[in-house]
Amino acid sequence: MRLLPLVENCFKHAIGASGLNTIRIRLQQTDAGLTLRTDNNIPPDFRPAPSGLGLPNLRARLAQLYPDERHRLAVDATAAHYAATLQLVL
Repeated sequence: MRLLPLVENCFKHAIGASGLNTIRIRLQQTDAGLTLRTDNNIPPDFRPAPSGLGLPNLRARLAQLYPDERHRLAVDATAAHYAATLQLVL
């Protein structure tokens, strides 16, 4: 359930009227842990409904369940592109 907010954000922010939507989701498991990378374009006509709760809530839950160096969440966002990488040590 910790992965779901990042996947949901792809669909929430990448769907535009232009039809030129790109979403990439990559999940990789290793002996050490799990890595999820989500990547999507942001259509020029997209106007998000401000909520701002998803990532702060995810960060708080990760800090509780995977303290210290057991997780890493990196977000790269521009006006036209959004990518998030979550690494979990299992």
